[in-house]
Amino acid sequence: MGPGTPGRITVAAGMGVYEVNLNDIVDIVNATSLSGRINPFKTFAEFFATASVQVSPRWILTLDYGHGIGSYNFTTQFGQTEFSVTTEMPSLVMHWVVLDSGAYSIRVGGGGGYHFGSLTESLGSQSYDYHGSGVGILADLEANTAFSEHLYVYIGGMLRWEIIGNLTSASGVPPIYSNGASTTLHSFAGGVRLGLTYIF
Repeated sequence: MGPGTPGRITVAAGMGVYEVNLNDIVDIVNATSLSGRINPFKTFAEFFATASVQVSPRWILTLDYGHGIGSYNFTTQFGQTEFSVTTEMPSLVMHWVVLDSGAYSIRVGGGGGYHFGSLTESLGSQSYDYHGSGVGILADLEANTAFSEHLYVYIGGMLRWEIIGNLTSASGVPPIYSNGASTTLHSFAGGVRLGLTYIF
């Protein structure tokens, strides 16, 4: 199939980094830490995979899956503490093809999905897990440049808005350090991705 042919299937995978502002988590850390206040933005890692189908010469429908991980380490009156955050972010994205020459392509898109997040509080040998879910929105810019006939280098940039709601344990209890207040993974993030694309 040539460039822009409807029905063309593309898959991609790789990793990236993004800066995220998790307001509620930052507030808890700043309220309990004896190590001083932390920057509101934190660097997280992301592993991603996508599968796309070209529905017209200018439009591509993409299933995007991102797995984000990051942690906050600080000292409280109880000792060294770690907050580990993971997010599972499946999204359906519609891309507009800006340029497709065959050797390289550029597309922009937007979409969203229902996302899931978890927080693990670790204090010494003790750990406590909390989970939440909610809507997430993704906007991205993707460029691919040919490495061989079917294999391309993937370079992308993305913005995320997450509305992952109240975190609770399996028994419905909020995070220990929240003092009973609701704690969410609401966030805004921006980052870059690098990977490989295969066009069938």
